[in-house]
Amino acid sequence: MNNYNNHEKSYVDFMLDNYDINEWSKFTGLCVLVGVKQNRKIKDILEYIFETYHNFSLEEISTNKDDLDEDMSMYFNNRSED
Repeated sequence: MNNYNNHEKSYVDFMLDNYDINEWSKFTGLCVLVGVKQNRKIKDILEYIFETYHNFSLEEISTNKDDLDEDMSMYFNNRSED
């Protein structure tokens, strides 16, 4: 059984088909590593990637681990306040 919705799957298709796969892989891998460091669930890390960075181009996203660490912390802190 698949746990991903059509929106998430379409974003993955966008990342794979329309941009430099090496750069998207680097960004996604870094998000996973930062998220694991923060003790996040993989499901939550993927939510962060899909919800935070959809409609962004590669030029608009950070691949700096400290920036991603701070941004991911803020994302989950804000989400828990909702």
